[in-house]
Order: sequence, then C-alpha cells, then structure tokens
Amino acid sequence: MDEAGNHMGADEAIEGVLMKLSQDACLYERKSTDSKIAERLTAGDEVFVTEMAEKWCTVWYDGQSVYVERARLKKADTDKELAEEMQELDFVTEQDMNESLRSEKQRQSALLWGSVIAVLIVLIFGIGIVTALKEERKGIKGIGEGKKDDGGKENDEMQRF
Repeated sequence: MDEAGNHMGADEAIEGVLMKLSQDACLYERKSTDSKIAERLTAGDEVFVTEMAEKWCTVWYDGQSVYVERARLKKADTDKELAEEMQELDFVTEQDMNESLRSEKQRQSALLWGSVIAVLIVLIFGIGIVTALKEERKGIKGIGEGKKDDGGKENDEMQRF
C-alpha cells in the first residue's frame, strides 16, 4: 500500500535505497509510535527505504509501505560487502580457470603421448614388414642362382627358375 492506502501492483517499479537498522526497530503502519506495529526488526537487518523525511522513513516491507524512525537507520555497507563478494568471486573464478587450464594441459599431454605411441607402433610394424620383404627378396635371388644340394646336383625346385 502507498501512503494513501492504495495497493501497489506487483509489476510496478519501486525506487529506493537499501539501508541497515542501526538498532532494534519497529515498523509502524503510520508515522507515529502510537500506531499499530507491522513488524519488529533487529539491528543489522536491511530495509528498502522508498522515502526519507526528517523524522520518519517510508519502507517497502513484505509487500506494503510501512514506517520506521529515521534515527534507527544507517547507510548499508553494501559497497564494502559487494567488494568482498566480488573479490571472493574473482578468487573462485581464478581457481576455476586454473583448474580448467590444468585439465586442458593434461588432455593435450594425453593426446600427444597417444600420438607418439601410435607412431611408434606404426614404425615397428613398418620395420617388420620391410625386414620381411628384404628377407623374401634375398630368398628369391638365392633360388634363381641355382644352389646345389649335397650330391652336386641342382635342386629340382631351383631348376624351375
């Protein structure tokens, strides 16, 4: 409700400033300590002040406008708290970034070593194949030269070539 007692719509923007209670305080339905108490709050609680006057401040609380004595309010330490929260978030973000970089380095290292192992396996098979082909060529040349067996006769197999 606004000061005239009208209900404010949920989609209406409310302008104000966040303030902190410097001591325990009551939120009143009217600008008088004799009026009905809407809520009791403790020192350190934050309230959203929509209007400030010399003695009373209008506060938006629990969906309605209520009043608190101005002497019980102080500026909220939002700048300091926000700076601390941002510093903590920066620290968390830095940790996440470092963890991500470490993970990426491990992934790249694993990929590199996997590639090295694959190349070595291909080389081993290649060397084996080349060696086998050389041995096979030597065997074919040896057959064509017509080796003789113990009896001095040429081997029948070798004669075919």
